[in-house]
Amino acid sequence: MTVKTAVGYVNGTRAQPSLMVSVFDDGGSTLAYDTALAAAINAAPPTILNAAINIADVTVIDRSASAIQFELNYGRKTTVTLTRAITEATKPKKEFNWIAPIGVYDSGGEVTSSYDYIKNRLNRFSSMNEFVSSKPTLVDPLGETLTLSYTALPGAITDAYVKTVTEMAQMGVFNNAPFWGYSLGELQMVSFTGTEQSDGAWSLTYGLGQKLFRVSVGVAEGITIPELRGCDGYWPIEEEFFEDGTVQTRTKAVVVGQLWELDDFSQLNLPWQGAITTRTNDTSGIITTLYTHDVTGSDVVTVYWEGGYRLSANVSGVTATTITFSAGSGDILPAAGTRVLVIAT
Repeated sequence: MTVKTAVGYVNGTRAQPSLMVSVFDDGGSTLAYDTALAAAINAAPPTILNAAINIADVTVIDRSASAIQFELNYGRKTTVTLTRAITEATKPKKEFNWIAPIGVYDSGGEVTSSYDYIKNRLNRFSSMNEFVSSKPTLVDPLGETLTLSYTALPGAITDAYVKTVTEMAQMGVFNNAPFWGYSLGELQMVSFTGTEQSDGAWSLTYGLGQKLFRVSVGVAEGITIPELRGCDGYWPIEEEFFEDGTVQTRTKAVVVGQLWELDDFSQLNLPWQGAITTRTNDTSGIITTLYTHDVTGSDVVTVYWEGGYRLSANVSGVTATTITFSAGSGDILPAAGTRVLVIAT
């Protein structure tokens, strides 16, 4: 007689779905296992929810002489669940040197010309005799106030990228241009965690610290620093004086210098946070981002949301904070108002 199949329902998760397939001989003849398995695989779709069938991972659910019920698994992971895990955080440092001197200020304002011998010495340790109270200073990185976590699709993250981001976290760099609505020198990269999964996907977490640009910062009696970035610091120049029968000290000026390196945060290629504000149909719509983004009209983007993604969507138009997209592959779009991450790929 004839071998026939009956395809059942999809079970499991989106990442690891499974499918029941029953194979039987309609004449009641004895059914060979290999014949039945080949018929089941032939009847099943090659992919479900973008997960490929794993013909090495098949379970026999029930069997009789003339019928076998299989569970075909899709996208099953190997027994190795993690291949790499990288964690880096900015460490406090003893600040003997400033990256770049900025100026010297006393009660009369900027007096750089009077202290060129200090300002022009990048090595503060070698000019300590100019500072009565200057000792090596332990400089802490900013506290982590902004955190972004997401999972990048397999193949999206390279070793070179991981190396770059790890080094940025080690150094505690600040942004060298406006980023996420913050001005130059206001955001510090303070931590990075990357976990590579066996299928090549990466779970990524970026930690940023924030310290706003300030103006007219009073630091001692009558002494004001006109501008101070988050990446900057200052040190007192003190003098001794005799009063009330004792020797006392007072700050006569402050030296302002850049503490931390500046770097290009666009290297991070972080997804832009936003929401679907217009859902045109299942595969197209408009995203409005929280900050001014750098996606262009010629880019291809991936859109992530809780429980799904849209891969290789075409961008057809942009404004400073909107991205119009369509097509691509993956899951159908969620409802308007859903929070998303969008990244140029």
